[in-house]
Amino acid sequence: MEDTGFKPSPSLIRRIAPTQYIHGKMLKGVVHDPTAYNMGGVAGHAGLFSTASDLSIFAQMLLNGGVIKGVRILSSATVEKMTTPQSPPGSVPLRGFGWDIGSPFASNRDELLPAGSYSHTGFTGTGIWIDPVSRTYVIILTNQVHPYGKGNAGPLREQIISFIAQEIGSVSEGQVLTAGPL
Repeated sequence: MEDTGFKPSPSLIRRIAPTQYIHGKMLKGVVHDPTAYNMGGVAGHAGLFSTASDLSIFAQMLLNGGVIKGVRILSSATVEKMTTPQSPPGSVPLRGFGWDIGSPFASNRDELLPAGSYSHTGFTGTGIWIDPVSRTYVIILTNQVHPYGKGNAGPLREQIISFIAQEIGSVSEGQVLTAGPL
């Protein structure tokens, strides 16, 4: 992954989509979230810039149990903790470490990819959904705040995921169990 990080270098700015107008200036390559901005552009919840190509590498690494191109990046135990429920028993939303497994943030969750899939969405409308059963991932790079800070990319994100899930089709209980934790 060569194009992912906080505070992108000026050489990458021409490849970065503008975010939104703030104080009469169009932000580009600068986090728009006020808390992350006040933290110098680096925060756990906002400010990470990436490309579909880099996110594809990351998704494939997770599907491979932490390995990409023969190199172990994460232990299989770490991938399992990230992608299986880590929430306290009975709590909602259901989450792994950094991943949404079953929460109200995916309003059409039950119509989507099978049990075992996990996702992460961003405020601007971005999303990544990974399904270890079908070995499919979906990367959605949108910007609902461009140009004036208002919009809703949720319905578009839901339509894209629903379309992909429909194309994947049904999976059997055996397929889900076979694809279980890595």
